[in-house]
Amino acid sequence: MNWLDIVIISVIVVSALISLKRGFVKELLSLITWVAAILIARIYAYDFSHYLSDFANNGKSALVLAFFVLFIGTLVVGSLINFIVSQFVHAVGLSMMDRFLGMAFGVIRGALIVVVGIGLMSLTAFTDGPAWQSSVIVPHFAQVEEWTKETTKLLSEQLSEMDMSGLVDPSKAGEALQQAGEVMSEIPDSVSVPDDAFPNGSEEVIQVEN
Repeated sequence: MNWLDIVIISVIVVSALISLKRGFVKELLSLITWVAAILIARIYAYDFSHYLSDFANNGKSALVLAFFVLFIGTLVVGSLINFIVSQFVHAVGLSMMDRFLGMAFGVIRGALIVVVGIGLMSLTAFTDGPAWQSSVIVPHFAQVEEWTKETTKLLSEQLSEMDMSGLVDPSKAGEALQQAGEVMSEIPDSVSVPDDAFPNGSEEVIQVEN
């Protein structure tokens, strides 16, 4: 275990202690905010990075900057919502169970912070350093980070397909189906073939199934 592992553990412990004090309600909203921030930053960072190319040296730097801006922006909005909701429940006292449930959410939030940090560091040369290579904890969180990357990629593709399907005109689709039905109705049930079309001279009927 090296200094990077100690930092990771410290982040999770501090997050848990803060949540123990804040309670369940605030930490639930906080956890939702963090998950939303990660998803939004993951899905839209690439598209948003094109608008930040003037503020970065290269494409990778613009991508990191876009991720950071979207992530922090979502956290700010979520924090404002959390503050407003918390004012309504402030009059209710925090029980011991509420505090311990809040601590559990704090552990999850701390783990999410670590996952985000590892995802950002994986875009830099820090992964070639001895701290990263010899870490005991980093490989486990790196697997989680890779899973979130694949999950958000699939989610982004599904959202893109939904956007494309929204461009289809339902009336035109209905007209196409109607035209296809008319063509099928024009096909006769059977076709009579003359006697001389067969060597034996007998009349045959070829059935055409719709």
